[in-house]
Amino acid sequence: MWSLFSLAFLITGVVATSAETIAAFASYHEDKQFLFELDRVQMESTPSWDENQQNPPISARHAFNAARKRLATLVSMSEKWDLIEIVLRPMPAPTVGKWIYVVKFRPPVFSKDPKGSVSTVDLIVLMDGIALQPTIAPVKKANAAPDVPPF
Repeated sequence: MWSLFSLAFLITGVVATSAETIAAFASYHEDKQFLFELDRVQMESTPSWDENQQNPPISARHAFNAARKRLATLVSMSEKWDLIEIVLRPMPAPTVGKWIYVVKFRPPVFSKDPKGSVSTVDLIVLMDGIALQPTIAPVKKANAAPDVPPF
């Protein structure tokens, strides 16, 4: 089971990046990278999902609504974006009992990210109901043709 947990983090782009940062998630859309970094202090301030509780502190619907609002601040025509999935993810040690929602959206017209994959945006919602604001950075497309002015 632990190896599946580790593999899920590897596939979705979660990495430990520093002593303070316990996990980071990145998504790409058009020429932008959306980077979410979670630190221990931030995670400790959110409610835990006690193993004796059947449901997490906030519902998937609450996470979806928070993520939809955040998406509207990041992309145009967000109301036309499709929900792909809502996933509960446990956070790595030392934040035992801490979970997040990862809410994945796809634009109405499929676009490709700089790596050539279909573009999606993953948004992070904490168990206190807050959808995190990512750090946004420009990304240069791989193998892009040089900018040439029109005739």
